[in-house]
Amino acid sequence: MIVVAIIGLLAAIALPSYQKFQCRAKQSEAKAGLKILLVAEDSYRAVNDTYIGGTQAADILDRLLLGQKQRYDYTVIVPDAAHFTGQATPFNAFRAEL
Repeated sequence: MIVVAIIGLLAAIALPSYQKFQCRAKQSEAKAGLKILLVAEDSYRAVNDTYIGGTQAADILDRLLLGQKQRYDYTVIVPDAAHFTGQATPFNAFRAEL
């Protein structure tokens, strides 16, 4: 009985740390995707003098991340030719996982 109590105590201590580790890993995945998006946008702007937004940017990013498991939906908002905003939003199935 004491062994079961010790194992339960150790599990109660380890579980929050494991969940924090998972969240950090998933956040770093989103940051890596946004960095890829930044490089793609800068490359496009160097040639075309404007950023690409909307579904075209999402399609390009999907092609760049082809073969990788994607947990985030990336969106690009281009208010004018000199600025853009990238956003990574977790899929609904991923939110239930957290």
